[in-house]
Amino acid sequence: MPENPSGPPAPELTEFLDHLRVERKLSPNTVVAYGSDLKPYAAFLKKRGLAFDAVTPPVLTDFLWERRERLKAASLARLGESLRQFHRFLKSEGRSAQDPTENLSAPKTPSACPRCWASTKWAGCCPTRRLRRPARFGLKPCWRCCTPRGCG
Repeated sequence: MPENPSGPPAPELTEFLDHLRVERKLSPNTVVAYGSDLKPYAAFLKKRGLAFDAVTPPVLTDFLWERRERLKAASLARLGESLRQFHRFLKSEGRSAQDPTENLSAPKTPSACPRCWASTKWAGCCPTRRLRRPARFGLKPCWRCCTPRGCG
């Protein structure tokens, strides 16, 4: 069930979104994406009775841990970047003494091997990551690029 935090957004969040829109001149869709990432975060902190300047790395980890089952790795990486940018903004504006995202690392996102997309012979098996063609010469294809020798 998607989260729908009720009530007006926190003033810090509104200022950050205005900063993205006016000073950094980001597109409206990007600003909306940042807002949709950060509103559940603000609701999470409100539920715990914490202000943005009181966030510590363990609190941030708890939030990301709760979100991990609903989001794929790429979405978690985007969420982490939204949190990172938000906390950097708070620190640069003097609204927070610390940045709890300093040592935050993004989850590994799956990547496609560039060779497989260029190859018309094997390109059919890559989007689903299932082997649709038999292995040649007894070699098993690489799961990343589906070529008999692999991508390495």
